[in-house]
Amino acid sequence: MKVIEKLWKKLAFYGFKYMKMSSTVFVHVCVLIAIAFFVLITSIISYSIFYYLYIPEPQIRQEINFDYNLRGEQLPSLSLDLLNDFPSKKKEYEDRALKQRQGYRITIDFELPDSLANRNAGVWMVQADLYSHNRHLTTTRKPAILVYRSNIIRSLRSLLLGFPLISGIMKEKQKISIQLFENYIELKNNPTTKIEISISNPKLEMYSSTLIIRANYTGLRYFCYYWFFAAFTIGVAAIFIFQYIIALILYINFMIFMRKRNPRLNNENGTETETETETETEMETEMETESENGIKIEKEQFKNQGTYNSNKLLQKNQKKRRRKGKTQLENVEIIEIYEPRPEDFEPFNGKVIKIKFIIDSSKILVPAILEINEKKLIIRTKKNNYLLKGLIGIKIVRESQTKKEKKMLENEIKILLLGTGESGKSTFIKQLQLIYQQGFDEETQLLFRDAIIQNVIKHTEGLLEIADVLDLQLQKKNTYIYEEFARLNIENEESTELTSQMIKCIEELWSDPALKEAYEERYAFQIPDTANLYLDKVREIGKTDYVPSNQDILGCRIPTTGINVIKLKVKKNIWKIVDVGGQRNERRKWIHQFEDAFFLIYIIAINEYNQFLYEDEKENRLQESLKLFEKILNNPFFRHTNCILLFNKMDLFKEKIQKYALNKCFPEYTGGNNNKLAEQYVKKMFLSKGQNKNRELFIYDSCAIDTNNIDRIFQKIQESVISSLQNVEENW
Repeated sequence: MKVIEKLWKKLAFYGFKYMKMSSTVFVHVCVLIAIAFFVLITSIISYSIFYYLYIPEPQIRQEINFDYNLRGEQLPSLSLDLLNDFPSKKKEYEDRALKQRQGYRITIDFELPDSLANRNAGVWMVQADLYSHNRHLTTTRKPAILVYRSNIIRSLRSLLLGFPLISGIMKEKQKISIQLFENYIELKNNPTTKIEISISNPKLEMYSSTLIIRANYTGLRYFCYYWFFAAFTIGVAAIFIFQYIIALILYINFMIFMRKRNPRLNNENGTETETETETETEMETEMETESENGIKIEKEQFKNQGTYNSNKLLQKNQKKRRRKGKTQLENVEIIEIYEPRPEDFEPFNGKVIKIKFIIDSSKILVPAILEINEKKLIIRTKKNNYLLKGLIGIKIVRESQTKKEKKMLENEIKILLLGTGESGKSTFIKQLQLIYQQGFDEETQLLFRDAIIQNVIKHTEGLLEIADVLDLQLQKKNTYIYEEFARLNIENEESTELTSQMIKCIEELWSDPALKEAYEERYAFQIPDTANLYLDKVREIGKTDYVPSNQDILGCRIPTTGINVIKLKVKKNIWKIVDVGGQRNERRKWIHQFEDAFFLIYIIAINEYNQFLYEDEKENRLQESLKLFEKILNNPFFRHTNCILLFNKMDLFKEKIQKYALNKCFPEYTGGNNNKLAEQYVKKMFLSKGQNKNRELFIYDSCAIDTNNIDRIFQKIQESVISSLQNVEENW
């Protein structure tokens, strides 16, 4: 009976245990189903929003009425405001009726009476003109004529349709549909706001006319519209899978976090805790004992409980040792050691090395100091010391150099190259590479070839925008070329080649007087001075075998991101020149390069006194450079650092000062258009910010695209730096 009773107890215990497990699984399944339902709803909503924003209206219809002059002095015409008069339900912006970069088929349907006047009208023309807010975009003229019917055909038709015609059910009319534009692409920068339509025959009679604009769907839009249910299923499924995976990851992380905070939650999924293990072991021991001799053994019942208490005792002892100042930790993994090799402990006795490490047993992640003493590893932190016992693995990053490396470091001079964006730092670096590193390799030339092609397109776009802003009218023939250029630019947006059509468009546009005048006004906009260099030779650049010349590479504009370091070996010295991006968002990276910089070269684009920042169109570039220069020199790293001021683009400054007076940007200046007085005034401004008895300032003028000029200047810079080094050694 006792054996049966024990079996019943065991059955009840395991039954209760698996009931708890199944109830927990049921809860998790319910939660996952609820999440799936919620994600499905959000997926449908997300796809609906995408469809509404991405797919333009398939067709827009508008009844239109022509203005007829009764005397026949003017042609029938109309002007339609697309923003206010057109019944478009989707308008991307307040100033746009059609979706940008979308093709449209524009047609007009006429309902004309089959009258004698219309039959005698012969061929008549329909002209349509499209306008943006401030310019004429395009025009088209299409012919039209009524369908010819002989008198016999007309009589038979009237006889057959006599009753409907007499009763008014039908009219003697003809419908004519004229396609004005087959694939009109809405431009990004010049939205279509108005359409004007006129008819060449002032005596044409009509019942009604309708303007129809249909969207030409291509690619993904075609699939989404014409295969709606398939696209809907695929789109919702893709969004659902993506969102559900994210939700699942978040749910799992949440459960892990909750279990760490409350270990009792481990019981919910049926995990055997120590108490359950004890109970199970107790039952098994009791059953085995009673089945053999009926005697209970107390020690076996609490075997696991003793192990649990010993673990607690070990944790208490570790806490006590930690209070004393030294703890033995086992299973420690050191991630990085920065100098020694651990197998050579004796030569490093007493040395202190910075490390980063992770202690697996207590989950500690802390930077600390490693001390190797008497063949023991001791980790010293701000609060505690840890004696490492049982080292698992070490990853070594050695800093010790060979004799040759140390000798090279002794002769290495680090120079920091700073300045605002587009001041000429990258061009200065490229000139040094050209002079001291035998020019540019094939890979670099290929990289700059793609960048030069992009520069050509961007310069053309920029000059067209300047012409638009300044209301400079293109020649009539170039209006169509501008539209062709915009279309080709959209179609080949991701291409790194210039097609023959694109080259022809750019050549025609660049020859237009409006763009020449826009180039002269480039200083007020973000167009570089080297734009004409590429536009003059666009046909050569477009060739497949085009290899950029040194001058082409020097004039190419690629914004510097990150840090660019070059090393130049000149005689016995190694010059390490560090160039970092000059835009505001790149300056936070400068601080990491300040340490160990012996000399500072600050480049100023002196010709930018009347230009504004690319990042902030209200901030003057020269004033920004002045503020940045003052901020750098006041930095603790540079209080005793000698500095070279390089006034770059001096040739352009002397040319520009004749047209644009300096006092427009600096009212205190009174020297007029005298380039020497203006140059002295700007230099004094910068010198006043750098006055310090512990610092030397050297000033040089430069033209970054002139290789000989940069060569001479860098030789002078070397002399200045070496002279400063000798002074430091003498004082030391």
